[in-house]
Amino acid sequence: MYFTRIVSRCAPNWVSSSGSRFPPPTGLLPDTDARGTLMELYKATLETVKSIPLYSKYRVNVERTTRHRMKLVEDTENIADLELKIGVGMIEEVILQAKDELQLIPFMIEKQPWNNPDGTQAHPISKIDLID
Repeated sequence: MYFTRIVSRCAPNWVSSSGSRFPPPTGLLPDTDARGTLMELYKATLETVKSIPLYSKYRVNVERTTRHRMKLVEDTENIADLELKIGVGMIEEVILQAKDELQLIPFMIEKQPWNNPDGTQAHPISKIDLID
């Protein structure tokens, strides 16, 4: 109760993108079009990650996570509900994570952690024939 009074006195006009009375994390401003921003970032991420080999676990996981979050953004209108469904913090933090991932991809392409130091594939793709 004491904390609520302090927040209401110190920042009575702060409203995050989700409509919460709590301010966004320090240094992050509310985004008036958070869903649009996330969709643009997710589309750019999916396009950029195509430069990484298909056998890379990094690419597989980035694509899977990005597509999952993209679907949540498409299906959820309410930002507060979207924050709960994604479950990693306020929407401003989700946007920051998406920007960070997009900036990480060129570094990963440069370093190629999916290859051995001599440039050969760390885990060669093996073909498995299924028998009925």
